[in-house]
Amino acid sequence: MINKNNIQDMLDKYERAKSEVENMFKNVIRYAKSSKMKELNSFYDKNKDDYIDKMLASPNKKMSLLSDFEEILKNKAL
Repeated sequence: MINKNNIQDMLDKYERAKSEVENMFKNVIRYAKSSKMKELNSFYDKNKDDYIDKMLASPNKKMSLLSDFEEILKNKAL
């Protein structure tokens, strides 16, 4: 049964996942060379919803997401 508390709980989980994903991307971007900032920001804008969905589906995916971001940093920023 859906009620006000269930909806608020779902919204809270979404906001936490969104915040974690945003913070992970910010950390990747912070360490990137400035010449690649635009490329990384573009990647984030295109993919953030997918990463938020993954984080919501399984908070344990955080390490997997961080690995993805490390690859981005290696391949696009260095």
